[in-house]
Amino acid sequence: MADDLTKLLVTGNWMEAPRFLTSGHELLDQAGFSLERRKRAAIALALLFPADLCRKMHEAEDFGLVLPLFAPTWPLMVSYLLEVGIDLADADPWKDDQLIQRLRTTPEFDEAAFELRVRASLVRSGYAVQKIPEATHRTPDFLVQRDGLDCELEVKFANSSALEKFVRDRASPALMHGMNHVNGFKFKLFGDELLEDKALDAEGLRELELDLPNMVRAFADAGKSIEGAPRVGKFDVPGYGFIEVEAASHGLAEISPLVFPEQDDRKRARRVFDLIAKSLKKGQFSGRRDGIFVVGVFHKASLPLVEDAMWEWASKPDRKLKPTQMIVLVDNFKSSDYRYTQVAYPICTRRHRSLTKAQLRLARAAGGDCHARAELMRRAQSGEPGLRLDTGRSNLSTVKLAEVKMPSERSRITFRFDGTPPEITPLVRDSGEEV
Repeated sequence: MADDLTKLLVTGNWMEAPRFLTSGHELLDQAGFSLERRKRAAIALALLFPADLCRKMHEAEDFGLVLPLFAPTWPLMVSYLLEVGIDLADADPWKDDQLIQRLRTTPEFDEAAFELRVRASLVRSGYAVQKIPEATHRTPDFLVQRDGLDCELEVKFANSSALEKFVRDRASPALMHGMNHVNGFKFKLFGDELLEDKALDAEGLRELELDLPNMVRAFADAGKSIEGAPRVGKFDVPGYGFIEVEAASHGLAEISPLVFPEQDDRKRARRVFDLIAKSLKKGQFSGRRDGIFVVGVFHKASLPLVEDAMWEWASKPDRKLKPTQMIVLVDNFKSSDYRYTQVAYPICTRRHRSLTKAQLRLARAAGGDCHARAELMRRAQSGEPGLRLDTGRSNLSTVKLAEVKMPSERSRITFRFDGTPPEITPLVRDSGEEV
């Protein structure tokens, strides 16, 4: 099977054996991707990621973006690509060369996919959407019209901050990799106050990035000294922080790197609104029509706090929200095992005014996805129960299950949490089973 995957990656022709197009994928069906919808998405994805492009991505070792098209991974791993395929089919944006190129580039994919999603969602809801060509001056993304509503629309996407990217992509994996596992104990790695202050400052963060190898070594050395006589307690890591050791309830070894602090809620909200503020300062809209921002927040900040950041910014001298009439903040929450409900938090930028029905209808459409329009959300009133979306960082932990020597033949490896060693069972070639 590994040989078959290697062959597909070398040729780049994922359409030769697209596993997600076979029947019997109940998880994909439950997630809203029927076989008919998957086939429709595949036609568009074949244009977006042709074999020659996938082959070049594989040769450049940058094929993680398209790997779910090739590999028999967890079925829902391909969901984000199926969404893009359906949106491409509905929006028909193939003349937008810049968007297509961004969708093919890993660092720009998420932002481009959200812009495409907004466009496709509006088209699905009956809006006429016209892409506004790039010019030497600032221009919005789209001209949107329906039932007398005529507006300019700009799409923004809140990427992770530099600190979040550093923690997720470099620091946490390096710190976890540098530590040895001790069965029966959970190691929590914390930074000291000086480290926290540095991490929240741009220049200090650059220093920490350069110093990361020394930090990893310091925590690893402290971990080795604990490993010699493991016990519950708090152990200093000179110059960086400390390690807190707890008994692991599952009896296995666990490591959680919690070295770097999160930005407080208001700072994160201001950072999201800065996307809009910068555009307003540069004259994003022409002024001939109402301007509307649609911002993909997706757990990067509290939506009501972003609204607070807007009013705080607008209260300063020489700052105007006009001609912006509405800002739509887009987020989601898990509503079932395999589905997310999209939410739109529309903000009227004119004090003591309310949004019109037409504007609210547009907010629901722009915040939707390939499954449905968004549900409208507003700030909960005092004493009113509300839905709180998680905006905290997803902290990573590693749990060591066992040490296993890679079998020489195709096998199933079964891990149990009862302290018994893994069970390795060779698979019969004609059994049709996959590993």
